[in-house]
Amino acid sequence: VANHAGWDNPWITEHEDWYVHNDSGEIISPYDWTDTAKLNYDNYEMRAEMIRCMQYWVEDMGVDGFRCDHAIGVPASFWNAAVYQFKRVNSEILMLAETSAAKPLTTYAFDSCYNDKLYGQSMMINSGVATSSIKEGLTMDFNYAEGSFPMNYLDNHDKNSYEGSIAERFKKTYEPLLAITYVAPGMPLIYTSDEEGYDHEIEFFEKDAVKWDDHPKYAELIRALSAIKTGNKALDATNTELSFLESDNSKIFSFSRTLDGNTVIFIANLYYDPVEGVTVDMDLTGAKCVLHYDGGKVDTTEKEVTADDFAKKDYNAYEFYILTIDK
Repeated sequence: VANHAGWDNPWITEHEDWYVHNDSGEIISPYDWTDTAKLNYDNYEMRAEMIRCMQYWVEDMGVDGFRCDHAIGVPASFWNAAVYQFKRVNSEILMLAETSAAKPLTTYAFDSCYNDKLYGQSMMINSGVATSSIKEGLTMDFNYAEGSFPMNYLDNHDKNSYEGSIAERFKKTYEPLLAITYVAPGMPLIYTSDEEGYDHEIEFFEKDAVKWDDHPKYAELIRALSAIKTGNKALDATNTELSFLESDNSKIFSFSRTLDGNTVIFIANLYYDPVEGVTVDMDLTGAKCVLHYDGGKVDTTEKEVTADDFAKKDYNAYEFYILTIDK
């Protein structure tokens, strides 16, 4: 974590001036994180050594990216200098910031930031709020510089340990919301044990091994979504194009994404009750369904579909479709 270090770090005694001090001259902790000591980014010797330490992993160990905890706590000028050095070794280095998008971070250093907005809107869906609210989490804002993209998540170490497992937080909404993290602009995150559907809050600071089952609950869906994500140009992470589709029932949520003649369409009932007789306004010439979830089972059998198939249609609770069109 670039923002701070443990109290047993040798820098504490070897380079005391590399840390932030209070008026009494004592090294302080950031916030109430008393198990850590806050590093001083006004000290450029410390910055240089931090970059050197990170470079070791790129040059000697061949890592292809960093997920940077509390990235917003460190000046963007440091990240820019660090990434400049990394790209001299690997021009394709991937940088993920554990923070909501911020223009100073995405302008050069970071490729991706956590999509906290989508997570918040997803939690509202689970609470039965109108599906239109989730649109906000799918719309790229000015904080994403050109070429950067959101990291869409429903789970991570903070959410799992402090807010409950995905089973507790999302219940029956998990499948359609997981699909959205794959087909919305950006890249999806799968956190430890998500494929298992593990109903357990993993310990934050203690070893807490996952009890794996022979038949992970969401593995089939994750494999199918991953194949769709990597197999369709429209779902490229940096493609920001997204069009919301109109229907005659506000409980049905649908959108399309298009790039280089490839289109992906997502249609879902994000409501906890079935809906009947819904028509979605869209051109499905040449379309095929590549994934269907009926509210209980996943079907990955590819089949041709037409607009008639989605006219006056009934949907189960949380049922969704993913369609593709290639021209």
